[in-house]
Amino acid sequence: RFYGLAELNGWAPTIACIAGQGLDAEAGAAVLCDVVVATAASRIGGRDDDGTIVTRGVDEHAKRGDIDVVVGSDAEAIAAIRHCLSFHAPDRAGGAPSPAHAGIAYIVPANRRSPYDMRRLVAAFADRDSVLELGAAYGRSMLTVFARLEGRTIGIFANQPKSPLAGSIDPDAADKAARFIELCDAHGFPLVSFVDNPGYMVGPQSEAAGMARH
Repeated sequence: RFYGLAELNGWAPTIACIAGQGLDAEAGAAVLCDVVVATAASRIGGRDDDGTIVTRGVDEHAKRGDIDVVVGSDAEAIAAIRHCLSFHAPDRAGGAPSPAHAGIAYIVPANRRSPYDMRRLVAAFADRDSVLELGAAYGRSMLTVFARLEGRTIGIFANQPKSPLAGSIDPDAADKAARFIELCDAHGFPLVSFVDNPGYMVGPQSEAAGMARH
């Protein structure tokens, strides 16, 4: 199973859905997929040597980058999977612009010290209702998004000035961006990058986490 998922990389999209309880090999196989969708009430974990089942909630796994999309119900999970698969469909003729597109120039404030939500800019830039964000709870200073632009599938990665780190790149954000770029490259999605960050995180804690390597 694990070898097969690795072989599929770049040949076919792989999407896992955890709705209930994911244990041991099932959980391991899920996180090898391109995208992992999970319902908020799900539990993920495995069995101890004595057979005791030990699980953690989806939120904890999402913060570690193991879950890409968290939804409230099975129906929402199915909708998210369909949305994700739609990006692998042929490009559409044209595409309706976002209602916010006309005001895109006013989203970034003139004052460089004023924070703003990069999600608003991404939503205004992409086609109407086309945005699917991956890994919102992980590496929060970096946004990774599938979207369409004039009907064509694209990947967008962008710094998030409104994050606790004001868009600075820490190890999690670096890994998140790198994995997303590899994913888009595997499936031939062109990339758009919005850059607004004060630099890389520095200091003893970042050095201990291997910031330069990440």
